[in-house]
Amino acid sequence: MAIFSFCLDAAGDLIELDLSDDSPSLIPHAKARVTSAQELTHPLPWTVTIEQAISKVRFLPHKLVKGTVAEFVFEKGVIPVHPYIFVPKGEVSPEESDIEELIKLYDLLPDGHPDMTAIEEALASAGVVKIPTLDSIWPEIHILSSEPTGEPTTGWISRQRVYRKAAISTGTPNA
Repeated sequence: MAIFSFCLDAAGDLIELDLSDDSPSLIPHAKARVTSAQELTHPLPWTVTIEQAISKVRFLPHKLVKGTVAEFVFEKGVIPVHPYIFVPKGEVSPEESDIEELIKLYDLLPDGHPDMTAIEEALASAGVVKIPTLDSIWPEIHILSSEPTGEPTTGWISRQRVYRKAAISTGTPNA
């Protein structure tokens, strides 16, 4: 049975999958970011491209990929896209309530406050990151807003959970 495959995350990054890892994850089997979306657009000589990832899967005998996530890549020659961003496992495992409290505290701080960086670092060590600005809108991680609400717009995500969706303004208020 195949033990690896690939996918693209919502940011367009190429993600390696470890098919033997069944731990809970928004992107099932996600192991590591292999290549960033920017590097896929402007590859360097050592960049693992989408074509190379497909070739690696297609190099395997069909009987090894049959019934696995890799079978789609093998048969279609396409890397599937997931509606979440890849988040690596955290170094520490705090209580969910502690993570939620840090996010609330972050929201209370004025822009540019020095503690914002410390909170971001603490959350990152727990495997929780801000949802980045993306070229595409994904309903799994974004909320569309037609008018500014004054509410926080920063979204937060971990490997296993969307703590808060990022609010995206469409720029057209309701009539």
